[in-house]
Amino acid sequence: MALQRLSDGRVFSWTATGKTKWRRSAQQNAYNDARPAPKRCGPFLRRAVTDVSVRRYRSLILDRIRSNIARKQELDTLNARYFPDFIPRNEDMYITLATRRDQVDFINERKLGELPGEEFVSHGKIEGDFPESSLPTQLNLSIKEQAQVIFIDNDYERRWVNGTIGMVSGIDENGNVYVLLEDGREYLVEPTSWRNYKYKYNEKEKKVEEEIVGTFEQLPIRLAWAITVHKSQGLTFSRVVVDLTGGVFAGGQTYVALSRCTSLEGLVLKSRISPHDIFVRKEIVQFSQMFNDRQLIEKSLRESEAELLYARAARCFKSGNVLEKPEVQRLLRMKLQTMNTQRAQIKKLQEEIHAQREIQKEYAHEYYLMGNECITKAHDPNAAIRSFDKALKLYPEFVDAWVRKGVTLLDMGDGFQAVTCLNEAVRLNPKSFKARYNRGKSYLQLKYYDEAVSDFMKAVDLKPKHAAAHEYLAEAFLHIGEEELARQHQDIADDLRNGNEN
Repeated sequence: MALQRLSDGRVFSWTATGKTKWRRSAQQNAYNDARPAPKRCGPFLRRAVTDVSVRRYRSLILDRIRSNIARKQELDTLNARYFPDFIPRNEDMYITLATRRDQVDFINERKLGELPGEEFVSHGKIEGDFPESSLPTQLNLSIKEQAQVIFIDNDYERRWVNGTIGMVSGIDENGNVYVLLEDGREYLVEPTSWRNYKYKYNEKEKKVEEEIVGTFEQLPIRLAWAITVHKSQGLTFSRVVVDLTGGVFAGGQTYVALSRCTSLEGLVLKSRISPHDIFVRKEIVQFSQMFNDRQLIEKSLRESEAELLYARAARCFKSGNVLEKPEVQRLLRMKLQTMNTQRAQIKKLQEEIHAQREIQKEYAHEYYLMGNECITKAHDPNAAIRSFDKALKLYPEFVDAWVRKGVTLLDMGDGFQAVTCLNEAVRLNPKSFKARYNRGKSYLQLKYYDEAVSDFMKAVDLKPKHAAAHEYLAEAFLHIGEEELARQHQDIADDLRNGNEN
């Protein structure tokens, strides 16, 4: 049994069988102490505060967020779980949910690098046609003992399901990988095979047939100290760290992240949740309000009945040789003529929509220029923001408008809103230098130095001769203790400013 004393005084022990034991420090569960003290109440109310009521209250909070009607008291309850300095123990198997893929990859790679021992690489195998973009896990999966992983497939023996969290407890000399689950059970994990299917319609037998065109074999796990909110949909975890520091850029992301945790006690927030973080798309709210509408249900039933009658009619049609009847032929010709007319109308409408969209782009560009003039000539950033908003309302994919709005917000001191705008710009165009460069500056202002390094690295890749980008990258490296890298990029910046590109 090996003992490891951590920097905070905790003692962690690791045995050859993968079992974990630990002695708790005085600060281990301090974050639980932040829960509000219970109010004085009578015996009846005290008995009513049960686990069931806590779950119901959590459900109420989530329902109000989903319906876009969350109040300050719900946000205060959630923000009581705000612990920015919380560092989970490896054996507690907390999983971090983040909005951006690069942030998730950074956390997983950093945590893997912090573990002792050498990396073990499980080499996957592709046979036939199986695109790498569709692989459920890495083709070459790097893991270590004590690495936190998540299962990505249901086990036919029901030992685990998709979304089960575990820790790699051992890797023997033969390359066998053992994983310890949260409930203390340990299993040998063997490779699983996934299939890529191609579907075709059999005219003779009148049915759809599937054909296996490729297979992929690999361990059904992947690193899981962190995953994206998108990948977490449909999964539940007992301990969750929600990190929204990168900004929420899609409606409902906050609701999805918060609803992954099975209890409030297992939830930790790395940043406070603001009203701006819980926006929900209007159509989702409308659906949530109307899904129990009796009239809609009856309409759906009538439509389903109509489809059933149509299917019966089609079968009767195929059973007899009715195509030879003149009246049936006339009916078919009339229907085909109608379809051709409608097809022409659809094409005309598509052309009109395209023309209108081009006009909207021109108007959006004018508002964009007006916003720039509000800054350069009128020195009125608030008026500029309003102009950029009008431009984006007309043309939501206007990358330069998102960037300029983000830069303006950054100059106004609102770094969080600036990052939100620049996140959208990066999403629309990941190769935009201006988006990466200015988001990096925003992260520097917010003191998110790791994220700043990531953006400035991509920025200097896009424009290697941009002196300011190298200077900011040097500053970011200096903040995270990478003095040698900081010196290298500062030297590059100095050479560029002095005209020495070699």
